[in-house]
Order: sequence, then C-alpha cells, then structure tokens
Amino acid sequence: MYRLRYLLCGFIFVLLESSPGSAEIRQHDGFSNNNMASDTVVANWLSELEGYYEVNKQQIFRIKKTENSLFAHSPVGEEYYPLNFVEKDLYEAKTGEKYTFNRSFDDRLPSLTWCWKDQCLEARKANPYDVEEVRITNGDVTLAGSYYKPNREGKHPGVVIINGGGPVDRNNLKLEAELFAAYGLAVLLYDKRGAGSSGGDFYGTSTWPTFEELLYDALGVLDFLINRPEVNEQQVGIWGTSQGGRIGIMAAAQKSEVAWLICNATPVTTLQEGQVYAYEHFSRQQNIQEKTIQKIVDIWGRYYDQLYQKKVKANLIQEIRDLQRSSDTRLPLPPATSNLNVGIPWENIKSSPVPFLKKLDIPVFMLWGDEDKRVPGRLSWKRADSVLSERDMEVDHYFFPKANHSFYIESEGRIAPGYFMKQLCWILERVDTGDIKKKYYFGNHD
Repeated sequence: MYRLRYLLCGFIFVLLESSPGSAEIRQHDGFSNNNMASDTVVANWLSELEGYYEVNKQQIFRIKKTENSLFAHSPVGEEYYPLNFVEKDLYEAKTGEKYTFNRSFDDRLPSLTWCWKDQCLEARKANPYDVEEVRITNGDVTLAGSYYKPNREGKHPGVVIINGGGPVDRNNLKLEAELFAAYGLAVLLYDKRGAGSSGGDFYGTSTWPTFEELLYDALGVLDFLINRPEVNEQQVGIWGTSQGGRIGIMAAAQKSEVAWLICNATPVTTLQEGQVYAYEHFSRQQNIQEKTIQKIVDIWGRYYDQLYQKKVKANLIQEIRDLQRSSDTRLPLPPATSNLNVGIPWENIKSSPVPFLKKLDIPVFMLWGDEDKRVPGRLSWKRADSVLSERDMEVDHYFFPKANHSFYIESEGRIAPGYFMKQLCWILERVDTGDIKKKYYFGNHD
C-alpha cells in the first residue's frame, strides 16, 4: 500500500506576476511620485532591492518590483501582498509584517530585516542561480530551453518541467522554474515543439503532435539534464501540468532514472473523456440550455468515436450543422467536416495514462483545483488511487478549494494559497539540496 507523508519545508517570498491590487509607493525619502526626477530615484533604488535574500544560506526570500511598487509573498498568510511604504526604508504588509531594507551603496548588496510580532530575521542579498539558454537536438527537432543552474557547491537534484496542451512556450511556467532553482534544483524548462524558439511545426499536417512525439521530446530533455556533470543523476524528477502531467507519467514509466513525479491538474482519463468533460462545463459556463448541453456532449462523444475509427459519417456531420442552425449563439461543436486532419490526432483519442501509472514505483504527488472545469479532478484521482494503492510506493494528493484548472481562485482574484509551497515542500523532503532547511518558520502550512 502507498504511504502518505507529512510535508514540511522552508518558505519563500515569490511575486505572482499578475498579482491584483498593486499599490503605488507614494513617497520615498521625502520625494513625491509627482516629480519625474524623484520617480527615477525611486525606481532605481527599488530595482536594487529587487531579488533574492538568504538567511544563513538556508531560507530564501524573494522581493519583486513592479513599476514603483514592491511585492512579497507572506509567510504568515501564504498570500501575495504589496509592500506599503511607511518611512525611509521601512515597508509593511497588511498582515503586520515589517520589511526594513538596509542600504549598502558600496557593494550594491542591501540586506533585509523582516519582523513579525516578536520575531525578526536578517537576510542578505543573494544570487541563487544562473540561467543558460540551451538547444537540445532531438531527432529532427531542436528544442529551445532555459537551464537554471544553482549557485551552490556539489551536485544538484534536477527537474524537467513539462508544459500543458497547445503550442506553449517556456514563459508559461517561468515562475515555477525560478522557485525550484532558488531552492537548489537544477531546472530545465523548454518550449514545446513548434512553440517559442523550438523547431518543428506544432500543427504539422494540420494535426497537433501525438503523445508519442511529445514523450519523445520529454525523454530527450531528460537525457540532457541527467547528463549535466553538476546534476545528481539519481535525484532528477519531472514536474508536469495538465497534458504535461500525462506526458510526465509516460516518461517516468519508461525512464528508470526518474526519481519522483509531480502531476498538476493532470487528466487520468482518455483524451476523449477529458475533452467531453471540458466541452460540457464550458457550455454550462456560457449559459447554454441544459437540453442543448446534453446534445453537445452526445455529439462530441460520437464524433471522437468516429474520428478514432478514421471515418466521420455524413449523418453526424448533418446533425452538427442542424444543431448549430437551431441556435442563436455559437455552440461548442465539432467541425462539420469529414476531414480527419482537424487538430487532435486520432492516436491520442483513446490514450489513457492508467497503463503507465501501473509501471511506476517512485514517489508521486498529484494536485488538482476543486473547481477545475477543464479536467475531471475527482475522477482522475479515483482512477489513479485505484491503481497506485495496490503498489508499494509513496503517493500524495491534494485538492485546492475553490481553485480552477490554473489553480486560480477567480472569486478572490488570486492563486490558491499553498500552491507553490506544498509542491516545494514535497520536493525538498525527497532530494538533497545541501544546507537549505526543510521546515517552516511560522504556522501550520501542511
């Protein structure tokens, strides 16, 4: 049977690039934001404050500047807050945390004093990693990526980050890559074939890449990372989101060097089941009548069955056209054509990650948003659990309340609290990152 483990780790200050509620800094050292010269002074100084801070080379903080504002991640509430200017170099978050930046114009390495209630920490400016642009030749496709190399001695654990569906480039998951690298992991984040700076044509002969092609790319990237001399080849894992989690499961089942696996919002279903689920919920969000939604679901199911058989029948095409004509709004229906080159390769339609899950014997962490309308999270966990519970391996799972497919809570305008930390904690419990502590300073964050 699998074993659930209690998760502990250190905390990090991270900026969410789309953080809502940005508060401008109105004053700094007596200057007004209405003065152009003072704006330049403020911007230059805040740029010097931006970056990473370390406490005895263990806990890592991150401060980020957006225009003339500073942001930090709260270790108290696990939320993203702007830092409000108080006086001189003192800023405060609405949680009551106080941040004092200690100037050091000579070496350009300011320090940070963080206080909350009766506890204070001193942190020094640091550069925890370097980023190298890499090219990975994989058969007839050259993949472009960013390699994050920790600035620490010894060999580092590593992780390959695999993006979700569609022609997605590496910028989509840059924040996760920076977080893992800051905590001592060698990270390889790459553009999917046909996206960003990678070679290949994502749409190829009018269809998307097959799962086998995407798996082939992931295995090539894994080989590249494992063979880096500064990487501990026995502690390389995979982090995948949505379709990337599906590919991650397939890669981990085939690559014995993979030591652990995290699957974010991953469908443990056939592609057909996942797509029909998504179209049903999308239709409901568009306030389409329930009777029509059931027709849409039925049509999509039969369409995928016929597409898999490589023959879309004329009567189904006519049914699609008739239903669309009966509606005043555009309905999410399949293309009314017998052309098979319409996006999803027929090979992907009935593909399921379940057979690959049966081959795993490594630690696995699976996460979903409880309000995911793109992937059936509860069904996915039920299927994964039915397979993994029969194996002698370590498995964890978590559902973020009110979070959607992107782990965003729309009603609150923020990323689900704990999204970054739960995953970071889980990883740090299973790899060796040297002197980085693996526990929180404050509160219960498990």
